[in-house]
Amino acid sequence: MNRKLIFGIARNELATLFYSPVAWLLLIVFACQLGFDLSTILAAITRIKALGSTINFSVTAGIVLGYQGIYEVIQQTIYLYIPLLTMNLMSREYASGSIKLLYSSPVNSMHIIGGKFLAMVILSLLFVVILALPLAVMFIAVPATDVPLVLAGLLSMFLLMLTYCAIGLFM
Repeated sequence: MNRKLIFGIARNELATLFYSPVAWLLLIVFACQLGFDLSTILAAITRIKALGSTINFSVTAGIVLGYQGIYEVIQQTIYLYIPLLTMNLMSREYASGSIKLLYSSPVNSMHIIGGKFLAMVILSLLFVVILALPLAVMFIAVPATDVPLVLAGLLSMFLLMLTYCAIGLFM
């Protein structure tokens, strides 16, 4: 496969996504939701501590894991963000008629799909970076942070986003 074609398609797709307000809006809404969810979790842990109860769990595990952890909350809502980005990938090409230009150029379907998926991989990395920013603060604030636990959770969220991207691109 010609990597230059795939990277070119991915670059054009990212430019198209970021010229429209959809990608910016979704990144901002995701960051706001992450902040609200994280403040709710931290308030619950602070409330437990203020009532004089002892915390029977690792603070790291309490923030990132469990039924009320940040990974669980984001996992329950990330499926709302990714389809908004992926459902427009191929339909825009068919609606504007540019798919005929793509097929008349020296690219095949594998190049097109690979380039569009690479663009979604890069966008998913931006989501993971936004998710990692508050967790980086947790490394500073929480003593004895369980680093492998946090990194494994970030990797799992990235892979979940890529799964949703692949399903959305397939649809």
